[in-house]
Amino acid sequence: MTDQEHKSNTIESTGVFTSAQIKSLHSRWLETVEQVISAAATDDGREGIAKLLEVEKDVLNDILITLSQMLPPEVLNEISKPTPEKQRGVIFPEKQQDSPKDGGSK
Repeated sequence: MTDQEHKSNTIESTGVFTSAQIKSLHSRWLETVEQVISAAATDDGREGIAKLLEVEKDVLNDILITLSQMLPPEVLNEISKPTPEKQRGVIFPEKQQDSPKDGGSK
């Protein structure tokens, strides 16, 4: 099976999550096994998902192992790699500084 032939698994189809956990995941736009595993590629991601699911880290690890077994190895390998950290979203400066052309402070 190639990446192009792979179809995403919804979190509802896994039988792993409670309805409350599914609702929590959906509130963060996590709807597929692939998205959950990808989000868990970093320590911060695993911590956040554990809080979201209201489970201990060892329980989350068991969940991730189960989810990982649902994916082709080449897909799992690709989505399990953390991406380099970058600033995301809109960044607002703490305080706008006046330029010298504006005549200094207002």
